[in-house]
Amino acid sequence: MYQRAQVQSRREKVKKFFVLALGLGLWACSDSEKDGPPPEGMDAGSDACLDCEDAGADSGPDLGVECGPTEPWQPGGTAVFRDVSEEWGLKGIQAVGSRISVADYDSDGRPDIFVRRSGRDDFGENRRAWLLRNTGSGFEDTTQASGILAPRFTPPEGRPAEVAVFGDMDNDGDLDAVTGFTNDGTEFEGIEIMMNQGDGTFALGELYPFHQGQTPFVVGGISLADIDLDGHLDIWIGMGAPGGVPAQDQLWVRNGDNYEDQTLSWGVATQDWTLNALNLGRAHSNAWSTAACNLGGDRCPELMAASYGRAPNHLWWSNSRVYENQSVSSGYAFDENQDWTASHSARCFCDANPEAEGCDTAPDPIYSCASYRPWDHSSDRQPFRLGGNSGTTVCADLNNDGLLDLVTTEIVHWDVGANSDPSDLLYNNGDGTFTRRGAELGLVKDHASVPWDDGDITAAVFDFDNDGRNDVLIASTDYPGTRAHLYWQRPDGTFEKLAPELGIDMKSAHGVAVADFDGDGDLDLIVGHSANRCSSGDHCYPAGERHVRIFENTVGQDRNWVKVKLEGSEGVNRAAIGAQVTVDTGDLKMVQEVGGGHGHYGLQNELTLHFGVGDAKEVDITVDWPSNDAPALSKRVPAECTQLNTLGTNR
Repeated sequence: MYQRAQVQSRREKVKKFFVLALGLGLWACSDSEKDGPPPEGMDAGSDACLDCEDAGADSGPDLGVECGPTEPWQPGGTAVFRDVSEEWGLKGIQAVGSRISVADYDSDGRPDIFVRRSGRDDFGENRRAWLLRNTGSGFEDTTQASGILAPRFTPPEGRPAEVAVFGDMDNDGDLDAVTGFTNDGTEFEGIEIMMNQGDGTFALGELYPFHQGQTPFVVGGISLADIDLDGHLDIWIGMGAPGGVPAQDQLWVRNGDNYEDQTLSWGVATQDWTLNALNLGRAHSNAWSTAACNLGGDRCPELMAASYGRAPNHLWWSNSRVYENQSVSSGYAFDENQDWTASHSARCFCDANPEAEGCDTAPDPIYSCASYRPWDHSSDRQPFRLGGNSGTTVCADLNNDGLLDLVTTEIVHWDVGANSDPSDLLYNNGDGTFTRRGAELGLVKDHASVPWDDGDITAAVFDFDNDGRNDVLIASTDYPGTRAHLYWQRPDGTFEKLAPELGIDMKSAHGVAVADFDGDGDLDLIVGHSANRCSSGDHCYPAGERHVRIFENTVGQDRNWVKVKLEGSEGVNRAAIGAQVTVDTGDLKMVQEVGGGHGHYGLQNELTLHFGVGDAKEVDITVDWPSNDAPALSKRVPAECTQLNTLGTNR
């Protein structure tokens, strides 16, 4: 029984490679004849690791290079991201999709991407999904050859797969895909696990009970997590509102060779919609996304469903063998602003009905009431109607206190204003509650005039300049003026919004995923584009330019960094989803978790974790596995540049 952690660090152009092997055996060298440039830390034609026979020794050639300190990146200097879509072949491929997952599906060490939109793919004129293999300098379309869209019932067209996340579902060492979509009840296809065959292809898995073909459902998100810490990944599915009727979210737990619907037995049941149930956060969500991460620091994942239509967001807190609904008490369901009079519609209603309850406190309308959204005075003042239109929740440690915080994205319209929750930063207080600090810390936008619409739908949290502090990208879409917004975290913990020409320049940005696609030691971006409501403004690119884009990071490679790739064995799921890694530089302590998918209709970042460490020359790494039995792993490793090492530890 072992878990292994591959740790890679780099400074400028000089590299080094570490392997931390735990258990009865060592991670052996392997030959690989893949196309494209060699993975980081290898010369062309070399084995996958050096000095494997001398595991446990701090070995490898001293390259004789001293890395001097570099100046930290500052706003106003080099632009952070450069659009290299044409160079990487994405303009030619024309993958026009807004749902994006990153996974190394062919196990060649390079992150690949799966781009989707709704509907069936005919592999011809009606393309709906693209599995794009990273060759090291570009992408190639392997969708049809890979079999990832293989239909169960209706060949030859591809199966719908608008939602997709990756994990090692059978613990055989490669990444499988869990896919879903919106079914109006007439579609025979359903939710599937596509089993990776180990050769870059996929095949249909068993017909599991979560398939639910010919059943009306809206899969708003899927997250993978090992909720019972048995070494097998379970499936958390957020359900939207098929036919406009909200439905129960679903928790499918691996039991032997099958999956069982254990939603009720784990305490994750919700109720049909009533005012009381909605206000208490106990009614069904109208899920637009899911998330699963360990917020309590106890190895057990919490479950979240972010809701559309001003319905409360759901947070299920793990308490041993049962979940507790802490949606409202935690502060995740909706914010504390319950002032319904901020709504332009409410003010217009009260202007016309001054005797209505509470209207004596409503301010006069600022804008014309010639037309305004309908206002239901009995229900629209309820707490649940003062929440948000939530797109995505991202788990990340924003303030380096060792606890995962939350970043939420929200769609807000000008006439609703503060009546509706904005995108926010929820800081983990360590007691099951969160403090919303987004506006206070600078996660804001300028609204110079009305009308305006914030179409914030997805987000990414990552350290683009490798200074040890997480930065935030908000992808906003579908309305005039919407685009990607990049916020740089200053040393004092506040955020500065970067102008498009300094950060990232992309209109109507939708799905986003993060990975080091070119292997140079900093994090790049894949961003999808939405062409909804194009007639309403200038936010859409013209036909032929609506493809998914790759943005190369041009600044992060100048600082030190550490990459950690984890692998579990018996007792830990092989992809190590749910494992938390802490990197301590002496000045900063950062924690990240290996994610099993999150966000609006299934987003996923690279499973290899990336830590920027500034000018640190050594760091302490601690790995806390998602298991009741596996002990934490701790190692001190270099974080600069002079040698190649293999480190091994038995237990």
